[in-house]
Amino acid sequence: MGRGKLIELSLPAYYESVSSSRIREYIDKNLDISILLDPIVQEFIYERSLYLRSPQLKDMLSPHELYFKGYAYSELDASPERGAFPAFDQAVRAAGERARAVLMLRRGESRIDGFAVGKTIHVRELYEAFADRHAAEALRSYVSGKLIVIDEIYSDSGETAIMLLTELLVRSLESDHTYAICGPGKGINRPILEQMGFVTSEDCGGIYYVDMRSPLVLVQEAFTRIKPPLSNDIEVAAAVLSARPRLRRAIANMFPGVLLLCFSATVLSQSLMRKVREANGVSSFGPGDGLGRAMCVPYGKALSSEIVPNTVTKTLHADKVFAADLSSFGISESPGYSSLSNQIRTLKSFKRPVLLVDDLLHNGYRLEKLDPLFRAEDVAISRIIVGVLSGRGRDLMRYQGREAECEYFIPNLSYWFTESLQHPFLGGDSIAGGRKQSGFTPSINLILPYTWPRYLHSVSEQSIREFSRVSLEAARDILLALEKRHQALFGTALTINRLAEALYRPRLPDKGAHLTYELSSMASACVTADIALMERLDRSAHGKKGE
Repeated sequence: MGRGKLIELSLPAYYESVSSSRIREYIDKNLDISILLDPIVQEFIYERSLYLRSPQLKDMLSPHELYFKGYAYSELDASPERGAFPAFDQAVRAAGERARAVLMLRRGESRIDGFAVGKTIHVRELYEAFADRHAAEALRSYVSGKLIVIDEIYSDSGETAIMLLTELLVRSLESDHTYAICGPGKGINRPILEQMGFVTSEDCGGIYYVDMRSPLVLVQEAFTRIKPPLSNDIEVAAAVLSARPRLRRAIANMFPGVLLLCFSATVLSQSLMRKVREANGVSSFGPGDGLGRAMCVPYGKALSSEIVPNTVTKTLHADKVFAADLSSFGISESPGYSSLSNQIRTLKSFKRPVLLVDDLLHNGYRLEKLDPLFRAEDVAISRIIVGVLSGRGRDLMRYQGREAECEYFIPNLSYWFTESLQHPFLGGDSIAGGRKQSGFTPSINLILPYTWPRYLHSVSEQSIREFSRVSLEAARDILLALEKRHQALFGTALTINRLAEALYRPRLPDKGAHLTYELSSMASACVTADIALMERLDRSAHGKKGE
């Protein structure tokens, strides 16, 4: 044991009364903090909107009430859910030996909240599946390979139907299905199919089909950007849920006929928590039963503000930063955090093997940046755990000699979208050289009128404009709901300089080096102005209407 000189210090009683908890309490109650702090520190806190309605501790994850369970026909008789919902048993038996089924269950109750049932067929069996010779002949010109036919959907809402269909189809990808087909009268509304990329034609007899070979992914995580109690407010939730169908349809319209898989951030977090606990050997532990040997290190958005039970959880704060002209981007530490090297040295000090965690791994830009830093510090990475893993991401991990696990594997991922990144002020990527205001990070949303999304190839100009318009309108509606409910709950206007009271790490869309925001204005008004600007550009590009 090392020896050294020990110096004991004691603070005057005045300073012992000051703590971050008290500062947070005073700010939340709109009290003066000048009696607690030096004026310079006070000004720094107010200027950067620190401590505003920020919880002192991260939330401990717990199993979600609703969860999914998959079945094949051969597993039905041994299922504990057999007989609990006769319609489900009937749908699986009607699908036959090639049935594939997904249940949405409620923990602790013998109750089924929804189900999706399909079956596997081949192109030569289209007539037997639909008993329509003309439709079968037409479908053969649109689909090929191994098909999954959606036989039945039972759900209480459109969002539930989206979740069930996503779960059924992404599991079908693992067994090399290439197209999904849904006939009329299968308990699913046409708008739901269209939001997931399904299309039809006049000669198909009302049968919808979608290409699963190179699917798209949308991670729906807007709620994770909103602070409580607003994140649990009914009107705010209604605004978010109302915006989602429009965003899904706009994405699907850019890639007609291509499957769009829509993942809930809550579902991904639950999957990641379960896999982290299994990898750490604490899946059977309860509260107070001790900690696993490994440390969970989220390096993206997933689990970044949460703690995995019985597991040391320490976030690595890394951010994508675009060059000022958007010609390139790199990975750097998040604004306000220590350098990536220093953060990794901190992780090393825990003397635990690391479980790196993220929601999706495809191109692996973050890992390409982080991998040499981990190796330089000799930090042992036990494995990498992600919610969604593409074939490209798996190849990258094998090239790096890393072990990777996932909940969902997509062999050939095309594009992916993150909900909050499409909405200005709620999210965005950092931009180098942008002008900071009051601690807000200048950012870029890859939509019009901020930039042309050059990463989207072979997409029509009109569909990109529509996608941008829908993204802006959704952001405006969500911000309007937040502003209204914030005023009602706290009695103060949710101006831009107070956005940190409602949002985690709010962003300011970059307007260049010479323009600044009026921080006492409303964010929804700024988005409304951007919508007007985009409409002006749209009219200019399409014949100057109104002249």
